[in-house]
Amino acid sequence: MIKQTVFVLAMVALFIVGPWACESASAALSVQDIVSQVSQITYTNYLDNVLYTHLGDNRGFGAEHDLARANIYSEFGSFGLSTSLHPF
Repeated sequence: MIKQTVFVLAMVALFIVGPWACESASAALSVQDIVSQVSQITYTNYLDNVLYTHLGDNRGFGAEHDLARANIYSEFGSFGLSTSLHPF
């Protein structure tokens, strides 16, 4: 359960922080600058609508895994990040 929670929080952090992390180094954003841009609304949106984190959801080897993977892939691409999928 702890590993799953840490994974979800890491993914949410990447989604929320992604656009700002891609800015040039000259912007010199501090951690606090980035953290202050995270809202409860954005965080909740990712948990409720993107990552399939509801009770009963299964991101194992099933359809919800593929949907969550597609959402993550798409979101990273929207941040301007180069993304690719690897078979497992």
